[in-house]
Parts: sequence; structure tokens; C-alpha cells
Amino acid sequence: MQKVEFQEKLALYSEQSQWSAWLMQGNFGLELEVNRAKNTGHLSHAPYPKSFGNRQIHPFLKSDYSEGMIELTTQPQPSMQAAHNELTYLVNLTRNELADDEILWPFSLPPKVNEADIFWLDTTFKRFWVKDYRDYLKQRYGSVHAIISGPHVNFSLSANLLAAMFEVSKQENQITFNNQIYFKLAKGIENYRWLFIYLFGSSPLNLNQADQIIPQNLSAVRSLRNSVYGYVNKAENVINIDGDFAQYVSQIEAAIEAGKLFSNHEYYGTVRFKGAENYQTLLEHGIKYLELRVVDTNPFDEYGLSVDDLAAIQLIILWIFIKDQEYSVNDIKRSRQKADEIALLNPSEEVVSKELVNQMIDELTAVNHLVGGQLSKGLKLIATRLSDVNATPAAQLMKLAPEANDLQELIRKFGVARQKAYRQLLLPEVIRVEMQKRLRGEVR
Repeated sequence: MQKVEFQEKLALYSEQSQWSAWLMQGNFGLELEVNRAKNTGHLSHAPYPKSFGNRQIHPFLKSDYSEGMIELTTQPQPSMQAAHNELTYLVNLTRNELADDEILWPFSLPPKVNEADIFWLDTTFKRFWVKDYRDYLKQRYGSVHAIISGPHVNFSLSANLLAAMFEVSKQENQITFNNQIYFKLAKGIENYRWLFIYLFGSSPLNLNQADQIIPQNLSAVRSLRNSVYGYVNKAENVINIDGDFAQYVSQIEAAIEAGKLFSNHEYYGTVRFKGAENYQTLLEHGIKYLELRVVDTNPFDEYGLSVDDLAAIQLIILWIFIKDQEYSVNDIKRSRQKADEIALLNPSEEVVSKELVNQMIDELTAVNHLVGGQLSKGLKLIATRLSDVNATPAAQLMKLAPEANDLQELIRKFGVARQKAYRQLLLPEVIRVEMQKRLRGEVR
């Protein structure tokens, strides 16, 4: 996009103070998948704690593929900061209930497993209401691969902004218009999948030779989780995002009908469209929010995502939204190839030209200025990592732990230190009682 064209797009918001204010508004939420482990660095085989309440109906706490894989979900919040505040509380609620020898494993890829771990993963599962899907995943991906984990970032646009844009558009149906806006934004995010992988890729080495999908003896990469060997669909099952939302939904439904996907939950795209279980319902009643699925767990942050990470993510999303580019079939295809290549590059290998870095930083700086500098820390993170490949988290991990055994031990130490620090907090009893009520879902 030419500089003049971007400035014209930016002016649509800068010339209307309400529109620029609405850019930072919306609903925001976070999900964090995390494995329980022993302080020795092995998977925990402990049962799902009774103190966690009924996971079938619990508002924010469930297990995932295994009994030891926890999924935390914040309630919708008015800002990314508020969503992160909620996530910190939920993580600490979980830490409070772990056994004395348990930790939360702070890494997207699971710890080293042995035969006993694999047997336990394969045979121990109490969520009977989703057993068919779980058995399907076990057969298709294998249990070790299925416990790859990570955060998801959920966000919606301001209802006021969407209403104002709809009025200007002169279209006749608000739901159809909203779907068009969200689908185009999702296309843009797909087009910049490579950028998210470059900035937030943090899964450089496979810790498990037992994973039946990741090749053995693979050298260090930027993000195994988001590579063709990660938690992604096979190439023949990839759904094209180059048409419109109705065509996208038709492809999903056709893939399910043909047995290529179990359900829309098995499509591991860069973005998921959210607001109803069934995509046909979203077509009729509207997409409510998007779920970004291409960010690895940040092992350097005790909650898996930092506030600065989220500021950077929000800034990139707003930048893509304001650019409002059109993407051809070839654009999307090339960008996906670029993302796949970057995911498997050595973490210290340069991937972005200086010219592109300068252009992106200029445009991101303008977007940050538009929202009153509220995302300055995110801008600094992006600029630092784009300017210095060795500042990216994957490169930092490889500097500290260049081999799989070293990385396993580093991640174990991170988990042990964080659990120990939490245990040493002297929380008043009234707070602990309140935490336990919240944990059981009695207080929201």
C-alpha cells in the first residue's frame, strides 16, 4: 500500500474524533490452554481436581484434551488490560489448587513424555460428553501432539463504530455488513499471519520424539506450533479464505460432510469466527467476535501473555483494520507460504527487509498516535523485534537453551520458580475463601 493511500485511510478516523475513540472499544477476552506438570518436568497424572468444580458447565475453567490440560477463559472485558487482569486472577486461582509437587507448564509444546505418560494420555479421560471427538483427535493426531497448547486472543469491534460505518455504507442489512467487516479483517490477519509468527513464535524445539507428526531431529525453528508440523490442518483440508463468509461456511460444511473435519472446531485457522457453535447461525445472526489463534505461549511471562504482548497484538489488528486492503487469491496463498516458511526458519535468521520494517513502523506509529499513544508499549515491542531478530522470544530461548534437553530444563525451572513464588504469597484467608468460591463457579 502506498503511503498516500494509507494516510487517506487513516484520515477517515482522524477526522472523526468519535470514530478514533471507538477504535479502542469493544469486547476483549483471553483463553489459555496450559498443561499441569510435576516439578520434575514430567506430565502430572493427578485427577482433575474436585475443587475446580463441574467442568461441563464451569464459566471459566475446563479441561481440554487430557485430564491435566487446563483451559482458562476470561469473561468479556472492556479492554485488553482488563482481560489480562482477569487472566492473572484465573491463573493464580489455578495455582492455588495445584498439588505441592505440581506446576503449570509455561510452554506451548508439552514436556518430555515416557511410555507411562502416553498410556495415561491415551486411556484416561473423564469428559464423556465429548469422548467421540477426543477419540477422533487421538487417532488423527496422537495424544502427545494433541496436548500442544497456547493462548487465544478474542476481540470484537465497537458496536458504535460498526453502526456508524453501516450508516455511511448505505447497505441494507447490519448483520450482513458486520459479517463483511469481520471477514475482511480476518483476511487481513491471515495475510499477516507471518508477522504474528515472527513476533510471538516461542516454540523452537520439539521436546518429544514420541510426537508422531513432528519430524525427529528437526533443528531449531521459530514456531513449531504454528508450522506445518504443528497444531494445523493438513494442506488438503485447508479452507480458503479468499471468497466471502458464505463461501467460507460452505467450505467448512462440505469438509465436515466429507469427513475431512469432525466439526468446525477441528479447523485450526489463524482466526475463528465466534458467537455461535454453528457457522450457519453466524451467517444468519452475525459474527460477534474473532478468535486469534496464532500466538504461542510466552514462556518469559508468568501468565503466558504479557500486557505488552497484548498491546502489540491490538495495534497490529487496528493497523490491519484501518489499512482495509483487498486481498486476492494469490495474495492469501503467498502470505500463507511466507508464514509457513518463517515458522520453520532458524530463530536468528533475518526475514524482514529494512524497507518493509521502516514502512510498517511508520504506519504503526501513526495508528498509535491516532489512539492517543495508548499502545506505545506494544509499538516499542514490535519495533524492537522487527529491528533485531535476536530480540524475538524464539531467539531468546535458543540463546538460553540451544538444545532440547536444555530447553526442557529451562522451562521446568520457569514453572517451578513461578509456583514457588505464588506459594510464598501471604494472602489473607478471606481472599483465599473468595478464590475458592470463584474457582467453583459460585462467584463470577
